[in-house]
Amino acid sequence: MPRWEYCYVKCEFPRLFGAPTQLEEVKPKYINGQELSNWKQGDHAPKFISQMGDQGWELLSVIPELSGGGNIGVYVRSFQLVFKRPKA
Repeated sequence: MPRWEYCYVKCEFPRLFGAPTQLEEVKPKYINGQELSNWKQGDHAPKFISQMGDQGWELLSVIPELSGGGNIGVYVRSFQLVFKRPKA
């Protein structure tokens, strides 16, 4: 039976309010709970996901994290990407 390792990536929008107008504005900010020091200048999420695939990671899930409520409504502030690959 194969054994797996997992990687959790939290992506955030660089702007404080509102959803991005382009997917290229969404950036990975945390990998396995560790903040990336230059996340705002890093690769956008689609390119990052492709790079993870090149390293053998498979994207399992995208989990939205919701904010807001009340008069402004609910919106996606960030989301979690879950990857897996076989253990070496």
